Amino acid sequence: MIETFVPCRDFNESCDFYAAIGFSVSDPVSGDTLTASASYPSQGAIILQDYYVKDWAENTMMTINVPELDAFIHRVESYQSQHPDSPVRYRGPQDFGWGLQIHLLDPSGVLWHVFENKKSQPAG
Repeated sequence: MIETFVPCRDFNESCDFYAAIGFSVSDPVSGDTLTASASYPSQGAIILQDYYVKDWAENTMMTINVPELDAFIHRVESYQSQHPDSPVRYRGPQDFGWGLQIHLLDPSGVLWHVFENKKSQPAG
């Protein structure tokens, strides 16, 4: 499994955000910088890092395949309603033929391509 470090402008806000949208976020671990592992069911994990460089954050793009995009969007909207001053926002969904996708900016400006593959139609 490949894991990548994700920058956090506000570490606690990022941990709260990722937990709210369905990631399992571990307790923070102190080292050179504070980190927490955030895993998404059947999709691997990221490492949230209490370290922020604007250019790094705004040039990071991630992808995740979710089983139900509508449910994921609902979690994002719930987070937004509870944190109206948060910079979290999304655009979409768009239908690309192969499935639906939204573009989501996390609290630090990391861009996520969140998609749901088209469900196969039963033969008939």
